Amino acid sequence: MDLPPTLLSILGLELCNPGHLQGKSLLPLLTGEGLTEPWRDAVVSTYNGQQFGLYTQRMIRTRQWKYIWNPTDIDELYQLQSDPGELNNVVSEAEHAGILQELRARLYHQLKADGDALVSNQWMQRQLLGGAKLNDSQRTTGSLKG
Repeated sequence: MDLPPTLLSILGLELCNPGHLQGKSLLPLLTGEGLTEPWRDAVVSTYNGQQFGLYTQRMIRTRQWKYIWNPTDIDELYQLQSDPGELNNVVSEAEHAGILQELRARLYHQLKADGDALVSNQWMQRQLLGGAKLNDSQRTTGSLKG
């Protein structure tokens, strides 16, 4: 993601940026120059599932957390320091409701800014901003609240 803007900077071609590159030039970090703005603290990734029957996913990852939005299935939330292998999905644990809500909102706003069509309808907006998702405990207990 940062390679194209970095190469443009190295070659002195910043003005040739087509305007849709999401990355930032790494040149200030490589040369020891100070940053003119804070470096990002999260990365967003998209997967459109062409290989496995349109199983679409969107992901936001910080140093501590990884949240995967599965619009047609149970979402995933991993605490990366204590679970670096991402084996324990904590999306349904009440103690993580605050971080889940924060990551969902951050993901939504980034996807919207990037023009991702997946968040352009109200149903998808309600999933991310309103928490209108069925989680593991609701699925296993039969409860549809939430």
